[in-house]
Amino acid sequence: MDEFAAKTGTKASEAVETVKATGADTADHLGAALSGASSLGKEGIDGIAEAAAKRPVTAMAIALGVGLLLGLASRGGSRA
Repeated sequence: MDEFAAKTGTKASEAVETVKATGADTADHLGAALSGASSLGKEGIDGIAEAAAKRPVTAMAIALGVGLLLGLASRGGSRA
């Protein structure tokens, strides 16, 4: 019985260490992916701001259209 417990304990601790290492590696990859997504998001916002500065009337018309569509969509069912 003691021999079984000793062998099982060793295997369990090895499994725990493997899970910890895999978790740390996954966290590192996730952090890198989120950093990249954040960078892309900032670049996208900067691009939108630049386009709006070049064509403010077009940007306002698009914003008005999007706002109108969102407003109509959020009203729900028909109001008859």
